[in-house]
Amino acid sequence: MKKNYLLLLLAAFVFAFSSCSDDDEKSFNSKELEGAWKMTSMLENKMEMLDPDDDIVWIFDDGEFEIVEDGMTDETGDYRVKGDKLIMEGDDDVTFTIEDLTKSKLVLSIKESFGGNTYEGRITFRKN
Repeated sequence: MKKNYLLLLLAAFVFAFSSCSDDDEKSFNSKELEGAWKMTSMLENKMEMLDPDDDIVWIFDDGEFEIVEDGMTDETGDYRVKGDKLIMEGDDDVTFTIEDLTKSKLVLSIKESFGGNTYEGRITFRKN
């Protein structure tokens, strides 16, 4: 009986840890995002749209964002992070998926449909 109890306990332990996977939703917090991020790539439907001369910086600070293009403010608004989503509310409300966020790199993606066409975007930044 004791042997069956130990086997059952071992099986429950293995099941509990095997149910976790790398496919689980990532979760980030807004403090990880704070700072200035220089755009290094902007793919639209897998085509590079960022000109090498473009100077675009996204700044995140305490729930507020500012997008600066060539030294001039282009847009401002509020942001929040929920799980792996970056929700930006400004001139245009938009929700990105945070694909990667480290101390030096940020990758955002978006997939939306407009008028029967699907738009897929991927933006990569480096910490400024």
